Amino acid sequence: MMKQYWSSVPGILYIEVPDTVLDKQVTVLAVLLQG
Repeated sequence: MMKQYWSSVPGILYIEVPDTVLDKQVTVLAVLLQG
């Protein structure tokens, strides 16, 4: 499971992504917000 880390800067969230899902050149993550 991915872990989340909040930054000291409001509105920034760091998400730890496993190396097994990363591409060598570029990785794109989709973030879906509900509310």
